[in-house]
Amino acid sequence: MANDTTDRPDAEPSKRFQGRMIACEGILRSRFGARPSSAGAEALRELRARQTEPLAAAKQRAGTRAQAPRSRLPDAARPWGWRLTGIAAALLAGLGLLFGRYAARLRLEADRMAAVQQLAGRATVQRGKARLPLRAGQALYWDDRIVTEPANSAVLVSWDDGKTLELGPETAVEFRARPAAEARQIHVSAGIVTADVPDSSDARQWVWTSPHAEVRVVGTRFVVEVRPAATRVETQRGTVQVTSRQSGQSAALAAGSQAMVGRELAVAARPESEPQTAGTPGRVRRSLQALYTFTERGGRIIRDRSGMMPALDLTLTGRGYRWVPGGGLSFTGPDHDTIASSAQPPARLLAGLTAGDQITVELWIRPAESVQRGPARILVLDAPQGLSKESGGVLNFEVNHGEADTMRVGSGNIVFRLRTSTTDWASMMGTTDEPLRTAALSYHVVCTYSSGTGMRIYVDGDLRAAKEQSGLFETTGPNAWHPNCTLSLGNRTGLLDRDWQGDIYLAAIYSRALSPAEIRQNYEAGQPNAASEIPRQSSARD
Repeated sequence: MANDTTDRPDAEPSKRFQGRMIACEGILRSRFGARPSSAGAEALRELRARQTEPLAAAKQRAGTRAQAPRSRLPDAARPWGWRLTGIAAALLAGLGLLFGRYAARLRLEADRMAAVQQLAGRATVQRGKARLPLRAGQALYWDDRIVTEPANSAVLVSWDDGKTLELGPETAVEFRARPAAEARQIHVSAGIVTADVPDSSDARQWVWTSPHAEVRVVGTRFVVEVRPAATRVETQRGTVQVTSRQSGQSAALAAGSQAMVGRELAVAARPESEPQTAGTPGRVRRSLQALYTFTERGGRIIRDRSGMMPALDLTLTGRGYRWVPGGGLSFTGPDHDTIASSAQPPARLLAGLTAGDQITVELWIRPAESVQRGPARILVLDAPQGLSKESGGVLNFEVNHGEADTMRVGSGNIVFRLRTSTTDWASMMGTTDEPLRTAALSYHVVCTYSSGTGMRIYVDGDLRAAKEQSGLFETTGPNAWHPNCTLSLGNRTGLLDRDWQGDIYLAAIYSRALSPAEIRQNYEAGQPNAASEIPRQSSARD
């Protein structure tokens, strides 16, 4: 019938389900008796409730119980299951820790790139946030940073393929790139390093950088010296490519040449075709900024033979000069109109000198008179009249002949004057302890300065004057070196009233203070060219 719902799935309650409930109730009564226990009574009440429960709700209740998780272990065995699970988790964690340490060690070995072969003095290595003392034989890794202490500290780093890196005192080097990188970078932020890179395909992947320059090598030995204002690169063997990081200018640097890269100078390098300086064998060339050997034998241009570019050539003006046969220039004045000077301010020379706060001026001269009034200017770097205090000119440095420390005119001493941050506009002064003895002899005169050693004057290899002095070559401030200056020989710019009389055979300027041994080396090398026919002053003092 249409109204009969006993066979429909949602009929409530079905006769079959009711029969099962009654049978279960009979079993419970037979088990617990007429007065069942509290557990039996609770079971009977549940059965009676389910007898009146709709079928759909019963099915839903049964489905919920079917979905509940069932433990495969008996209740008594479940605590041991949790224990076994904890033990397994602990074993897995321990294995993971061991594997992590092993993987980290493998990564560290992969990053190992060199070792400390030799160590003198003290140095440290910064690895991450830790800074540790460096020791000989220690392995070095990418991202390590080595810093050497002041004084005589030095570090020699070596690679398995033969590359070496020598770090001087007060030097900081960071190994920035990783082996997987296309280019392996070594950054020099301060100090001086000497790199020896064998010629190999791997050499092209190494890039040496500083705050001012980038150097790429192709099998060579070269020096990188980083100063606050500039970086000097010197090639001793092979060829390097030097690029200014500021301007992007680039140049190839052949063996025996240098480059100075700073804010005011992009790249200065000797062309590969430039021959070695003739007539000056055995001389010190490191840090050489200007060199004049007077081999032109005519004309009005004195060539800079240092090999640095742009060259600091000097132009002769006036009539009081003549060329010495075989090599040399003679100033014959005084006529107050003769001078040899640069056509424009020597920006390269200024950058090289002010970057390191050191200088060496070297001269081979034969005075026409042992006593000269003035004081007479032999070599000077100053600004012209009208740019200075009371229109007296701005002096950067000068080597004079003719006055002593007491400002007495006509004494015949060699006088070295220099401006630093600790001096006034007139600059500090050092003089030889005695005058040049006779005009019949030629003399080797060297003036040096560094903030640590002060002023020194050497004559024929012997120390003749020393003055303790400190100070920097500043580019700003009241005692700054004037940028609008001129490099001159034989007189001073502007007034032309400080004529020097005599022959000059060599003039050189270095951007560091040469050591006594280097000064002796240059003296023993002798006068260049035919000037050696002139008698030399004996190194022994009377």
